[in-house]
Amino acid sequence: MTTKSRPITLKSNAGKLSPSLSVNNTSLPAHSSTLSQQFADIIRRYKYHLQHIQRLLKETDKSYDEI
Repeated sequence: MTTKSRPITLKSNAGKLSPSLSVNNTSLPAHSSTLSQQFADIIRRYKYHLQHIQRLLKETDKSYDEI
């Protein structure tokens, strides 16, 4: 079993990034922007459906499981 090590960005107590621990952009896959866009689309759809479910919960007597 092999594991890939990934660089990690750590934040100091002040919330600033430590320059010696920043992520190396050359190690990211070429399709990372595509994956980021897909992730943003998933989050957008999740928020839409969450708003719909919350509205149904307020307007009906149904429980979350029934919706």
